[in-house]
Amino acid sequence: PSQIKFLLKRFRIMLEYDREIEAKKWNIRGCELYRLHKYSDAIRAFESAIDIDKNFIDALNNIGIVLSKSNYFDAIEFFDKVISIDNSYADAWYNKGMALENTSSAKSKSYINKAMALGYKETGNASILKWK
Repeated sequence: PSQIKFLLKRFRIMLEYDREIEAKKWNIRGCELYRLHKYSDAIRAFESAIDIDKNFIDALNNIGIVLSKSNYFDAIEFFDKVISIDNSYADAWYNKGMALENTSSAKSKSYINKAMALGYKETGNASILKWK
């Protein structure tokens, strides 16, 4: 019985690891599609990653980046989701600040400053997608 419990535990760990890898594959696929300017397909790939792991902050942030191409307010909702899951995720703070800046919001600088305080390294491009 103890060996069966051990094997079942290992099997559950393997399944969880496979789910994590599968979510990461979808996220990477979304990044590739984004770089090909296939934004709708990229969002679907990121959503597939989130279907596997609803708290996959890289994929949530990446959807916000894609949405910021057309609708800053929708993008901000995704950056807010990321921040609600992990308020130390500097990229989401920065991307929200940039989206707010594009809406002429006076709050934008405070979000950018928060990102910098969290260690965000400005590259001159708010649309850096996360590949992990």
